Amino acid sequence: MRKQSSVYKSREDRYHSKIRALETLANGTSEENQVVTIQFQQMKVNILLNIEAELINLPIDSIMTLFFTFQ
Repeated sequence: MRKQSSVYKSREDRYHSKIRALETLANGTSEENQVVTIQFQQMKVNILLNIEAELINLPIDSIMTLFFTFQ
């Protein structure tokens, strides 16, 4: 009985270790997703600013100045 209990305990410890490893991987993935999402949003803003600058034929610095003064 004692041997069986130690086998179960050992197996349970291994499963908990694997669960912790998977949780760590999942947390890293969500952090990476947040970084990529922020970078994507910044790219969208830059693209929209460039399009707007082309449409109204103003230098991008002027557009950025206008954009950030109204936020």
